[in-house]
Amino acid sequence: MRHATMAFAAIASLASAAAAQTPDRQSAVGTELRDYGGFIGLDTRFGDMMDEFAVFMGGHAALLLKHRVYLGVGGAALVTDHSTASADQTLDMGYGGLLVGYVVPVPALVQVTAEVMIGAGGARLAEREDIGAEEEDEEWDALFVFEPALGAEIKLARIVRLGFGASYRFVGATDTPGIGDSDLRGLTGTATLRLGWF
Repeated sequence: MRHATMAFAAIASLASAAAAQTPDRQSAVGTELRDYGGFIGLDTRFGDMMDEFAVFMGGHAALLLKHRVYLGVGGAALVTDHSTASADQTLDMGYGGLLVGYVVPVPALVQVTAEVMIGAGGARLAEREDIGAEEEDEEWDALFVFEPALGAEIKLARIVRLGFGASYRFVGATDTPGIGDSDLRGLTGTATLRLGWF
């Protein structure tokens, strides 16, 4: 009888321990789900390129992990007109690639971000009268792009972030006639608008 009582007590203790741990596991699962988010965004880059004011417009989308690290893709295209050696030609350029970033935890309505885009793009010299027209025989020269950025985001709402910052666009391997890598590189200011679950 004594052994049966001790066995029953041991089983009851194990059952109680298991029951006590069950809510913790459910809570842990809930916490893991809350650790993920994501966002989409629009951005504008502006600065000097080829001794002229240049504006790039772009967009991006990313998965947010642990509310700190984000991983996604992005891209941008040149929207301003730029003179070249020939008065009849202008520069077209666009690029995109992998976007990796980190949100620095700051206990305020403003948060600091550090990110880098690494990828590829293309550039070409287009005839001014053909800008915007589709030309199958127009060749784009491939180029490599590496662009680190540092910025600050204002928390406008639970799902809205407005950011301002700066980036530097490193460009390499361009073969565009009359244009070197140094012509396409440069420091730029950035403005971003992001919507998502942060």
